[in-house]
Amino acid sequence: MTKFSLLSIPFVVALIQLTLGASIASAAEDDCISTGDKCFHLEIGAGVSRFNLPDNGFFYGGETIGGQESRPLTVIDTSVGGWNIAGSLGHHENGEILGSDMFGFDINGIYHEFTSSGSLSRVRDGGNVFGWIEEDGDFQQTNSTPERLDADVSRKFQYWIINFVGELDYNQKNGDEHVYTGSEPMFSLQVGPSFRRIREKTTQNGAIRNHATNALSTSVVNNEKLTTNYYGWTFAGEFVKNLDEEWAITGTGAFSVYRAKSKASTSYADDQGNSFSRSLSKNKNTTALNLDVKVSHKLDASNQIAVNIGIDSLRYAPKVNYSESKLDDGDLFGYAFGVRFIRTFNSPIN
Repeated sequence: MTKFSLLSIPFVVALIQLTLGASIASAAEDDCISTGDKCFHLEIGAGVSRFNLPDNGFFYGGETIGGQESRPLTVIDTSVGGWNIAGSLGHHENGEILGSDMFGFDINGIYHEFTSSGSLSRVRDGGNVFGWIEEDGDFQQTNSTPERLDADVSRKFQYWIINFVGELDYNQKNGDEHVYTGSEPMFSLQVGPSFRRIREKTTQNGAIRNHATNALSTSVVNNEKLTTNYYGWTFAGEFVKNLDEEWAITGTGAFSVYRAKSKASTSYADDQGNSFSRSLSKNKNTTALNLDVKVSHKLDASNQIAVNIGIDSLRYAPKVNYSESKLDDGDLFGYAFGVRFIRTFNSPIN
């Protein structure tokens, strides 16, 4: 099982234990938002994701491998489905700051994981050749018309987002009383530090064979590890509208700015006795946009269950350019669907 910081399995277990403990301790209490007390809220959930991931360019085809007319071959589908796990923990209390009715903090995050694999075969057709780039800038390619390139690629892609935000809540009271009636929409402003991380591991296996006899000419294994850390700030707004006494809809939009730091390492080995390793790095400023819609159902005074749909657009997600031995700019776009359990309970903070 993958270990992943804030959203690890031990963290989720701890959240569940905390939720159950709070449920027992405060089962008889009213909703702390309604009574005007200090509140903790806890949200945990899981779901499915689909993202368009950066392409991988180890295998090439064209008039000549490594030349201006060569192009990367897409071996695995870049639109990939996976799973996600999410959680948040926040604290709110009454207080007028910049005209707000309540203020507090929120720690939230989501983890996505994708695994994919694929293969292809390309036979030299007289006008085009197929092959791969060696780590020293040379190349291997199909040299005669009967030769065939067989390529196989597998990739594991992991994506974290963690935010720590301060929050100002507006329209949370009725007149001068800190008692929310639910008759008007609520909205919140959030700002704070944000961290993202992308980590991918890719294995590329290639072979050039005689298409007629299947005799092997040469083969290769190339392993790639690419990690990008994003350090920055997020600015968000949230809108909540009660549809009736039991149902509510929440919309959240966030814009984030980051300094991204990427590092890649590759290792190449073929059956001709060639082996190489290389390290690449790149730093870049970038932005991200997130939009989320959540529909929640109130189970009782303190518990809710919800479904959540989110869109994530990250402007910079690098990929290795083997032809020029550098990291190229790519992007990341996708959406996630999940089910959430939400627990609100009186805060132990005095």
